[in-house]
Amino acid sequence: QTCALPIFLVAAIGVVNTMVMAALERTREIGVMRAIGATKRNIRRLFTVEAATIGFLGGLMGILIAFLLFAVAGALFADAFSSFAGTGSGESLFTVKPVIALIVLAVTTLVGTLAGALPARRAANLDPVEALRYE
Repeated sequence: QTCALPIFLVAAIGVVNTMVMAALERTREIGVMRAIGATKRNIRRLFTVEAATIGFLGGLMGILIAFLLFAVAGALFADAFSSFAGTGSGESLFTVKPVIALIVLAVTTLVGTLAGALPARRAANLDPVEALRYE
């Protein structure tokens, strides 16, 4: 069995990079939100939810791609490996268990949320006056 930790680490670095760039690109927008009454907590929550959404959608896309690839591989190799694998005709050789899919969604969402925590905190701590001057 292989360890998925390096994959999640790379995903976390990607989410951190995306969220840092989003905060930099939206510095002026953050300043406007803070100037009209948004709290640091509101800004932090906004960026954290965005990061969690990125993680969730990344996991969902991965699961959909896995289902698609397993369906294609199952169709291509069903006849060739049916006697070897001990499966009857029509049974799929490759499957993704729904429990595993749900675990992947939960973990990728958690990784996205944790990876977005630091950029969210940095965005929330921006000085509104300096953020409005930023260009």
